[in-house]
Amino acid sequence: MAQRITIMIAGKSYELFAKTATEEHYIRLAAERINRSFALYSDKFSSVSDFDKLAFSALADTIVLLKLEKEKAELDSSLSALSSELDSYLKKIEK
Repeated sequence: MAQRITIMIAGKSYELFAKTATEEHYIRLAAERINRSFALYSDKFSSVSDFDKLAFSALADTIVLLKLEKEKAELDSSLSALSSELDSYLKKIEK
């Protein structure tokens, strides 16, 4: 059952629904991360609009996400290759 939660992002309150306790946990963690990033940009660029600070925050997090996705794809490929090598090795041993 969905639970109504309230989070704050950049000083603005948002009401959301979380389907599970785990989802609520991740929503709250994400809000905290956004707020930390927003605060960092606020310290560095006090004359920039809040919208721009949030845009910078989203851009920085998305860059990290894209790098991690690329790294995961490379690791998946390596794992697949190693698994194939292991299968070949085991088949040779069985003979």
